[in-house]
Amino acid sequence: MEILIIDDDPDITETLADYFRERGEVCRVYNNGEDGLKAMSSEGSFDVALLDLSMPGINGFDSLRALAYKGILRRKPVFVITAMDISPESEKLMRDAGVMKVFRKPFSPESLAKTLETYHKKN
Repeated sequence: MEILIIDDDPDITETLADYFRERGEVCRVYNNGEDGLKAMSSEGSFDVALLDLSMPGINGFDSLRALAYKGILRRKPVFVITAMDISPESEKLMRDAGVMKVFRKPFSPESLAKTLETYHKKN
């Protein structure tokens, strides 16, 4: 599985990339929303994306809007990772737009991996 990890915190991206690479996954890391959005817009280039919401410049919300507009959220699995306090209504809107699940930081890489594996096996 090829995983895009998009978060402006290099400690988080490195930790997740190391964890998934040890499990045999291919990871590409982007520490800003602009590069992450470009990578996600290249639909064939990934299996799963992990997207932080709170980033300078193009943030996760901007990325989700662009991906929804292009129809990519309906064709590619995007999981949100965030420390933000998201209301149930906002989370429902994201899910309705195509986000697979919202993980709130801190979360365990194991729980994230289990969810990604379950999704990947179904598809």
